[in-house]
Amino acid sequence: MIHYMNRLKKIKEKLLKIMFVKRCVGCGQLLAYDYDGYMCDTCYEKWEDEKTEVCPNCMEEHVKCECRFYNSRVDSVRHLAPYSSQDEENVANMLVYALKRSNDSDVFDFVANEMADNLVNKKKLENTVCVGVPRGPRNIKKYGYDHAKKLAKRLAEVLEIGYADVLFHKGGKTEQKKLDHVEQRRENARKNCSIKKKTIDNIRGKNILLVDDIGTTGSMATACAELLKEHGALRVDCILCTRNEGKS
Repeated sequence: MIHYMNRLKKIKEKLLKIMFVKRCVGCGQLLAYDYDGYMCDTCYEKWEDEKTEVCPNCMEEHVKCECRFYNSRVDSVRHLAPYSSQDEENVANMLVYALKRSNDSDVFDFVANEMADNLVNKKKLENTVCVGVPRGPRNIKKYGYDHAKKLAKRLAEVLEIGYADVLFHKGGKTEQKKLDHVEQRRENARKNCSIKKKTIDNIRGKNILLVDDIGTTGSMATACAELLKEHGALRVDCILCTRNEGKS
């Protein structure tokens, strides 16, 4: 009987390994099904180093940086780590790529918990809701989901606060990443960002945590903040996974 039970236990363990494959949310390396964490040791060490790199503007660690976007209506901006297009092994880059394309719940869980632990002042969450920066309809059709809204909803669950799906992207012809200058990006963002009229009551008189995967010039965040404040939001604080200083 004992031999039979041990055999069943081994079969169960093998089935668990097959059915619940865990991968590092950074590099995608296979992890043991009972591994306690979301990242392999190598990626986690790199990630902790990236968060503590020094911002060239304020000379604070990136995870502590509070540099705002230039001439923006966003009240504050926080991010976990810098985005580096020149470094293929940069974990922040891997996370952005995974958020946009993989739709892996472990990636969203990891980033949401990192945001909650490192960027959010939990003592000031009263009257606050999370809102995601809207994704373009072409990319939603291509990948099947809106990653920033999914991240915002997960962050709201972690923080135990409200989530409001109030913004949408009109789907203009020009993508933000293809524009080189701030004013071009901001004008394009204003044209494409809109609000769902029937959901305005969900943000009126509220403080907003505006959530996105990456910020560069802050054009979309600014367009979102303008709309939210025009329709009654009191304050808009932007929370990002990474920040890219690549364009000006």
